[in-house]
Amino acid sequence: MKVLALTQGDPAGIGPELALRLAAAPGGGWRPLLVAETAALESVRALVPAAADLAFERFDRLPARGELEALSPKAVALVDPVGEARRVTPGESGAADAAGAIAALDAGIALVRDGVADALVTGPVSKASIARHHLRGFRGHTDYIASACGLERYGRDYLMAFLAPDLQVALLTTHLPL
Repeated sequence: MKVLALTQGDPAGIGPELALRLAAAPGGGWRPLLVAETAALESVRALVPAAADLAFERFDRLPARGELEALSPKAVALVDPVGEARRVTPGESGAADAAGAIAALDAGIALVRDGVADALVTGPVSKASIARHHLRGFRGHTDYIASACGLERYGRDYLMAFLAPDLQVALLTTHLPL
């Protein structure tokens, strides 16, 4: 069964809610691996009625693939990249949220690189919050993931693309106004 690592994105944004919705109704042939702060998920859990019955199997470190395969089919694996009890205020992204978004992204990248997850699905981040509080010059997931993987030039080494059954789009530029 394919394992999809679902990162929280900005904990104060819509990403934790989207991750819960996906985990509560997975499609056939894949298993969710949430990479999110417990505090972020709990801050929006009441908004997702289907998530009320989710049973999390929490890992305080990156699990091995075999550990995920040994879980009950009803258990949802959760890697909390921060592990701190804190208050997350939806709609108000601050320094802790920026750090949490990057921590989740780093953990998600590591899970795929280590072969624990088959793919990475990233929740939306606040580029402005990350650039202001955590990483100056942060431009987005694409450039960040490319850098983490040692890729250098957009359009040659990596490309942002959106794929659907009837439409495939690759972007000529990333986050640059024309």
